[in-house]
Amino acid sequence: MSIRTSQWSNAVVKRFPTLAAVLAGWLGIPFASAEAAPLDSNQQTFFETKIRPVLAEQCYECHNAQKHKGGLALDSRVGWEQGGDSGPVIIRGKAEESRLTKALRHTDPELKMPRNAPKLDERVIADFVAWVNMDAPDPREQPVAKFSEKQRT
Repeated sequence: MSIRTSQWSNAVVKRFPTLAAVLAGWLGIPFASAEAAPLDSNQQTFFETKIRPVLAEQCYECHNAQKHKGGLALDSRVGWEQGGDSGPVIIRGKAEESRLTKALRHTDPELKMPRNAPKLDERVIADFVAWVNMDAPDPREQPVAKFSEKQRT
């Protein structure tokens, strides 16, 4: 699929999520829904201690419900499930295929995240890889109400 087709399909999903879900089901294509399976306590703890703090400190400033650079919001599960202008950011269970992993590892000069900061510590990247490989459990239902400096700390 070309980037142009991917951008078009992302726009359709964002504007018409019900239609996109129906078409995906009819075509037999997996579709991320707003409903997620309940997290067990280990998944909840992993997300809250290893993933959410990094997202809040490193990502929310540019990728939130109000300001979503590249069409990507990372302040809710629905935001990353919808992906950005370049397509899906996370492929559940497949960290090596996920754009998030590539961005965090800085393997592609055009896709380095955080954009204007040093590469994250390898342990932090390993936590994100583990999280994606465990199907990216995320308890966040709604985007952060409003980004503030307090949420970064």
